[in-house]
Amino acid sequence: MIKKKVGRPGKVYTEQEIAMIGRYAGLGANMKQMAYLAGRKNADYFGEDLNKFPALREAIEFGRASAAIAVMSTAYEMAVSGNHPAMTAFWLKTRCNWREAKEPLPEDADKDAKIKALPTSELIALVKSKVG
Repeated sequence: MIKKKVGRPGKVYTEQEIAMIGRYAGLGANMKQMAYLAGRKNADYFGEDLNKFPALREAIEFGRASAAIAVMSTAYEMAVSGNHPAMTAFWLKTRCNWREAKEPLPEDADKDAKIKALPTSELIALVKSKVG
């Protein structure tokens, strides 16, 4: 008797499932969690599905990018509001290469002193004019 090899069960994704997986990817779901949400008991099967269904992969990439942009936007709004000085400093350090140097570099001595002397409101206005 010849045994017939049984293949993996096929999966077809609805638009709603693809959208849900994309949303959860944006919230930080890992591959195993997304596989579970997709009804795949094995994350390897889900990984294969990503190759079979480009819309699924695109939804995950879009979900992650959308979430990152939303957080960046919130961080920026907090930084320029003047109400969150720690976020303003964080934004300046990470996005504008700003640093807190004990001793200014010789070529930046005048500029560094002027910037340090600015009140927070003027510093925020300066950042807004430079960053947009």
